[in-house]
Amino acid sequence: MLYTLNYTLHSTLYTPHFILHAQHFTLHTPHPTLHTPHSTLHTLHSTLHTLQSTLHALHFTLHTPHFTLHTLHFTLCNLHFRLLTPHFTLHTLHSTLYTLHSTHALHSTLFCMGKHVDCSNNLFHKSVLRDCIRVRGLHLVL
Repeated sequence: MLYTLNYTLHSTLYTPHFILHAQHFTLHTPHPTLHTPHSTLHTLHSTLHTLQSTLHALHFTLHTPHFTLHTLHFTLCNLHFRLLTPHFTLHTLHSTLYTLHSTHALHSTLFCMGKHVDCSNNLFHKSVLRDCIRVRGLHLVL
């Protein structure tokens, strides 16, 4: 009788145990199936993160030559504008000397043509460039 009672009790417990075990395997079967896409997405995420880090490193690596070129550009611009000042000074001097040369050429031409040039108001007697020239009523003072 004890054996029968044990057997009945065992059978009674075994049935729900078997049902729960079957449900466990039924629920466990999709787990490996879902694990594969999860791993694939995790790998893709890691790959994209590595790519992003690489692009950031490249971006900041390119910043150094970029700012170096900017510094060089502004240094050259500064030098350019510093050189423009003496350039325009020399240009002004050239124009002034050309004007004085042209006036001297006019004085020489008038002198060679036998025209009278009044040098009574000459500030520097030895400097033809500073002569006072009268031409047909026009009085030029250098």
